[in-house]
Amino acid sequence: MKTHATLPLSVAFALCLSAVACPGIACAATVNFDVEPTAVQNAAIRRALAADIKDFYHPEEDRWQVAQADLDDDGRPDLLVQYADSNFCGSLGCVGAIVMATADGYANKAIGGLPHFAGDIDVLAGKHHGMHDLHMHDGKDSDYTLRWDGKAYQN
Repeated sequence: MKTHATLPLSVAFALCLSAVACPGIACAATVNFDVEPTAVQNAAIRRALAADIKDFYHPEEDRWQVAQADLDDDGRPDLLVQYADSNFCGSLGCVGAIVMATADGYANKAIGGLPHFAGDIDVLAGKHHGMHDLHMHDGKDSDYTLRWDGKAYQN
């Protein structure tokens, strides 16, 4: 059985930025929503997103998909959460939020407001106010880049 190692996002950015193969375009690392969250991560997501999920959350099932990326280059993978519940999804995909990793675990409040998107997210090398830009797809013909304004990701 073949296995392969995944590079940490910061290493992937460094390789991407130094690569000759992508001159003139913004290189990105794509994060996939295929992480099986640990019990600690699920508890952090439930806590940080409590206001959003109170009306649909059932303790026996977590209705979200998770990806990880170090959005602020602090060496700790942050949790990108995409809801997987009809209350948060539509023809353009599902909305999501981010739960930032901290030195003590995870933040108690999520960065919400990620617009409807489908599929994976590209974490771009470019940064605004200390956070990497995000390139998202809406499942149709459009895609967009979100930039951190110091308080939220904006299109």
